[in-house]
Amino acid sequence: HLGNVEGGYANLSNCRKGDGIPFLLVDAKGQFMSANGDILTYEGQLRFSLMDPSLSTSEFTITGGTGRWENASGYFAGYFEPLDNGTLFFGIDGYVTPPGKNK
Repeated sequence: HLGNVEGGYANLSNCRKGDGIPFLLVDAKGQFMSANGDILTYEGQLRFSLMDPSLSTSEFTITGGTGRWENASGYFAGYFEPLDNGTLFFGIDGYVTPPGKNK
């Protein structure tokens, strides 16, 4: 459990169009920062549908971090849900395994 997430960022690079499909593929590396300042790092790819955001997906691997997340591992996937007010909700689901713990 990440606890309260206080912030984070993602560096997006290598944007390209899907193979003949109207998707934007974006490589990403980033981090979540917990309320106590511990950082959880990740990398992966966003696959964003230009035609229907609900078809967009993302897959990320947890690559470590600082504090209680040092040498952590795990995985999470994200999804987009268009909202009635013209914005997008982005949800994530997955797991994080701190060092020395079982999945």
